[in-house]
Amino acid sequence: MKKATPKKGYCPGCESEQELEHVRRRETVTVRGEKIQVQASYWRCRACGEEFEGPDGHDEVAQAYTVYRAKKGLMQPGEIKRLREEYGLTQGELAKILGFGAVTLSRYETGMLQTAAQDRILQMLRDPRAFWALLKQTGDMGDISPATLARVRERVKERMRDRAPLDPALQAALDYGSSHLSGRRRFHLEKFRNAVLFFCQSPRWKTTINKLLFYADFRCFRDHQHSITGARYAHGPFGPCPDKFESLFAWLADRKDIEVSEVAIASYTGEEIRSVAQPEEGLFSSRELQVLTEVRDHFGRMTAKALSDRSHKEPAYRETQNGQLISYRFAQSLKA
Repeated sequence: MKKATPKKGYCPGCESEQELEHVRRRETVTVRGEKIQVQASYWRCRACGEEFEGPDGHDEVAQAYTVYRAKKGLMQPGEIKRLREEYGLTQGELAKILGFGAVTLSRYETGMLQTAAQDRILQMLRDPRAFWALLKQTGDMGDISPATLARVRERVKERMRDRAPLDPALQAALDYGSSHLSGRRRFHLEKFRNAVLFFCQSPRWKTTINKLLFYADFRCFRDHQHSITGARYAHGPFGPCPDKFESLFAWLADRKDIEVSEVAIASYTGEEIRSVAQPEEGLFSSRELQVLTEVRDHFGRMTAKALSDRSHKEPAYRETQNGQLISYRFAQSLKA
């Protein structure tokens, strides 16, 4: 036990001002069967020996709960409150989303110890993807106003974008130099991302988007001697497609820039893509934006099969083999 220098203060036992000493010592608090060591702090009256907490005392139980949460990996009250406020939610709104009572959530934010089962639900606040799925369920139940859901979803998407960097292996694969295989440009990730968003403002098949990207880049190279995105294209089963497109689309889905749905038509099942984020058209030059618009307006009305069949007639496809990268030199012989 460590004693501090005495000072004058009010003693509730003596009901008068007395000389007090500040005492600190280690104490044991049992939390759910586990013994937790904490630092106790209180005042002792030198006249009557009364011990009591002062304004700078410590709540041993609160300390023990903090230590217990840290040991068990549970969320701390301050983090719960901070994340709730970052998402722009009131305690009542978040309680509805999590399936808690508003009073229960309030107690968690002010120090009440949650159970392990309840903490697993609270942990969804840390993972924007998990919280996004929870928000979709909430929307189906209609417990939160549409305006609030829309606002919160935008904030969740921002967090997902921040937490969805390109995989290092994919980044390395896309870090190639300017050549005839990339349309005399280095790969420009943001232009590729925004070109995809531009083409799928209305739902489109993934096959269709791949062909629109191909025609836009090759048309721009033919007319202006450079591609738009710097993407390389390969000979695929359904026509020319951007190299690494599956990984790039998965990254866009992780960021919640696009939504991918499996759609069945007759005996065929394919992936349909719809943009969630708005394209930043200012990223493109006026010539590039004109090419994107003309390609979208001309080919966007075609079915996925018709567009795929059309691309199969291109020398860029007929004169290459499956999996082979396609040179932009074929842009001069575009038939479309």
